Amino acid sequence: MAWHNNKVITGLFSYGPQNRNSWIYIKDLGWKQLWNAYDCQSEAMTAMASHARSEGRLVHVYEESGQIKTMYVW
Repeated sequence: MAWHNNKVITGLFSYGPQNRNSWIYIKDLGWKQLWNAYDCQSEAMTAMASHARSEGRLVHVYEESGQIKTMYVW
């Protein structure tokens, strides 16, 4: 359980046939799965991660058990 601040997302992966299966590559941290407990949160964080990557925005993420549970995009 840790916050990682001022990170850059450099890669995205989502697998279409399965709901809630989105991953992001965070520089210095590697591949992390977005929290997959709820469809709406997984979809929202996937959209936020896509925006952060395309615009080069910094993110603050909270990681728990290898999954990103909270994300802020600046």
